[in-house]
Amino acid sequence: MPKRQYHIVDGRVIGETSGGVRTDYLRDALGSVTGTVNQSAQVRNTYRWKPHGSELASTGPDPDPGVGWNGTWGYRPTGRLRASHYVVHRHYDQLSGQWTTVDPLWPDEPAFAYGWGTPTSVQDAMGLRPCCPSAIATCTAQCTLNGCLVWQCEEAPHKGGWHIVTCDCIDECPNPIRSQAQALRGGLLDLNRRYGPCGKRKPNAATDFLCDCDPKLPPEPSGKHYTWTIRCSGRSYALSVMCCKCQNSLGKQSEHCWYKIHPSR
Repeated sequence: MPKRQYHIVDGRVIGETSGGVRTDYLRDALGSVTGTVNQSAQVRNTYRWKPHGSELASTGPDPDPGVGWNGTWGYRPTGRLRASHYVVHRHYDQLSGQWTTVDPLWPDEPAFAYGWGTPTSVQDAMGLRPCCPSAIATCTAQCTLNGCLVWQCEEAPHKGGWHIVTCDCIDECPNPIRSQAQALRGGLLDLNRRYGPCGKRKPNAATDFLCDCDPKLPPEPSGKHYTWTIRCSGRSYALSVMCCKCQNSLGKQSEHCWYKIHPSR
């Protein structure tokens, strides 16, 4: 069986390449794959899903994609009977419509219940706390307007099944550099996966450091070193983002950013 390479943009799985053939996904408002499209923009397969994740109907001649229900948020099918989907912190069971293990945020969140009992309106891409796709879109739009592509979303149940949504844009990004924001977002997601749940803290002052550029291409510039103190599950961690602009052999300058995580002193 050929390996699959998934294509991800801003945290969303938009397609895959298998056996050298690229396939893009069509998705619904929840984030489930509802169809596949080839590189000639032809719809090849279509899919419909039951509320708790089982397949209702499908059509098409091509092999099924690697993800399906809520798949563009990273829900990965496992093929197991009582643990049908892997979702970062836990496994989900589509037969019972519940998580298979206790929520790491319990008792602040229900122990096993999935999506506050409303699987057609929310998703939980981390296996921790449900979030509305519409709220995610709102947060993304607001934070992009604020000049930073990084955000966190907090929600709570409300009367009539509605949700109170607050978008916490990390708008203290020193400047609207896309590569820096992406590195920061990647570090925050990594922190949540390793040590979650994590809250946001304001950054410390940026400092200069010497970039490791090619010494044969002067000048060797200094870059910016940004640090954030993030508290996760009772412990503090330092999330550092380093950005350098280095010149290549063709005389073009490009910026590269990366992150590091270590316990805060």
